Amino acid sequence: MKRLFIALALLVSTSLVNAQPVETITTETPRLGIAKGTVLLGGVGGINFSTAKAYTNMTSGTTISGPRTTSFAANFSPNVGIFLFRNFAMGLKLRADYNSSRVEGFNKTVNTIFNVGPFLRYYNPLSPKLLLFYELQYGMGRTVTNAGTATATKVRGNVLSFGPGFTYLINPNVGIEALLTYENFSSVTNLPTGTVTKNVYRGNYIRFNVGVQMYLK
Repeated sequence: MKRLFIALALLVSTSLVNAQPVETITTETPRLGIAKGTVLLGGVGGINFSTAKAYTNMTSGTTISGPRTTSFAANFSPNVGIFLFRNFAMGLKLRADYNSSRVEGFNKTVNTIFNVGPFLRYYNPLSPKLLLFYELQYGMGRTVTNAGTATATKVRGNVLSFGPGFTYLINPNVGIEALLTYENFSSVTNLPTGTVTKNVYRGNYIRFNVGVQMYLK
């Protein structure tokens, strides 16, 4: 059994070393890029923390200090795709966001967002190790809000994002990735009572994430 495990480990490592999904510049392959049929597997994510406090200047010359607001946000977006043509990939991306905020003296509010949808990527290799790419992604899902002891609310929504990114290849199979996107988010809350039937929220965001991608042939 031990010999079989060692043999399988050597076989897998040899396959990864010999696989060359990202072609390098040589006399035989003058075109640089990612070969058709390569599988893209990985993800990006990010975190941020902020704190703020309001100060009000009164006509009497005094300053009133407001409660402090703290917030924390984290997101992770795993993806899987395949290159349909050289340097052009299509796949699915899952987005998971966690956002919490708390005003001093009040309960914490937590928003969790989950959506999934297709993405398109086009790569423009700049060198054997540095790849520039452009991504377009659309996702649909739900936002769940928990505010203190109140009943959680669930809102359906969608997001459209696009932007450029860079990948630095550690080897032909693994790259460190940075992605900057502009995002348009919208959500709809149904309100069947009263004169208002629904509440629509729209927002625009700039997001910067880093992560790891694998290119498997």
